[in-house]
Amino acid sequence: MRKIRLIIVGLLYLQAITFVQAQEILTELIKENHYNIQPTKESFSGKGWEKVLQAAQKHKYFLIGEDHGFAEVPKLTAALAKQVNYQVFVSEIDSVTASLMQELAQKSAADIQQFHQQNPSALSFYSAVEEFELAKLLAKQGAAFWGLDQVSLFSTGLVLRQLAKKASGKKVKSLALQLSEKSDNLFRESAKTGKYDNIFIFSTPKSTLDQLEKACVNENAQAKALLRELLITWKIYNKAGHKRRIAHMKQKLLNYYFAQRSKAQKGSKVLFKFGANHVAKGKSLLSSYDIGNLLANLAHAENEQTYHLMIVGKTGVANSFLPTKGMNQTRFDIANKKNPLNGLTPFYGQLKQEGWAFFDLKPIRKKLNKKRVFVKSKILERVIQGYDGLIIIPEVQASHLLPKR
Repeated sequence: MRKIRLIIVGLLYLQAITFVQAQEILTELIKENHYNIQPTKESFSGKGWEKVLQAAQKHKYFLIGEDHGFAEVPKLTAALAKQVNYQVFVSEIDSVTASLMQELAQKSAADIQQFHQQNPSALSFYSAVEEFELAKLLAKQGAAFWGLDQVSLFSTGLVLRQLAKKASGKKVKSLALQLSEKSDNLFRESAKTGKYDNIFIFSTPKSTLDQLEKACVNENAQAKALLRELLITWKIYNKAGHKRRIAHMKQKLLNYYFAQRSKAQKGSKVLFKFGANHVAKGKSLLSSYDIGNLLANLAHAENEQTYHLMIVGKTGVANSFLPTKGMNQTRFDIANKKNPLNGLTPFYGQLKQEGWAFFDLKPIRKKLNKKRVFVKSKILERVIQGYDGLIIIPEVQASHLLPKR
């Protein structure tokens, strides 16, 4: 019995040593795997940029997990796209909007301006100047656009107009146009007041969409697909919540993925750009298994690998994508203890005054796991285990919403 107690005491002592040394070990690994990225006028330079570019060129699936709303992220994504020929671009918008954006991005400047004036904020994140420039570049290169999300709160009018356009029956066309006009009016009112609880998707009862669904019974497949997007969106926002949203995105990813494989496009290079909550290869920052985890498993079945890159700003201004003057930009600092990314302290504590920082997480993860070092912060642990690289930008600028008439 005494021997057993001594063994237990010894194990507890070793564990205590591990706890004491964990921060020092992690700090040393971070320093060893810290590389600079220097932004230039057109692209980037530095050892960190070389490592990111090499990873993008090597991997079939490249996933960017961002903290939304920075002008710098689409610039870096565009610089990668100019070096790597992506055949598929996957974004955090709905499939209807993604398809429309792909078409719009190839049109004339006058057509693009007219669309944005008629449909302000309807392209979600890509209603920002910098983000739409990225879309234009990828469309010009011939990339297919996949949208995995539900319909944005500010896109319902646009989707309803598409439904009216695709529908063959007069009753469906009329009802869809009435609802699109209602949606636009509610949007304009909300943009004035800054209150979004009365916007279409929140204020419209399910019975209204049931009426539209009943009218669409004999409609064509395109009209029914548009209706399904609206129905699942209503359910996610009003009833089912975040878990249903994640399931919806996974279902869409599988649909796109197997459709692509059936077209013998196995060699296609695929670029993902989503919020950092969604594309970790393991458990997400929100404690679920998201699309990054699903894709990592699909890639493994192909004998391929995914690369997961997280990009965040240390401090600065972000675009909140609320289309209301005075509400569309917010200032932040992840050093603030209330910030969800505050757990990244060991990384942003290494920042230098100039340039961006790239941290190669693969060797950090490998050595931490080998040494069985316990990382106390859940966010820190999930970033290290779920991402292969981390870029921290010392100070960021907000992306700019496209001007409205």
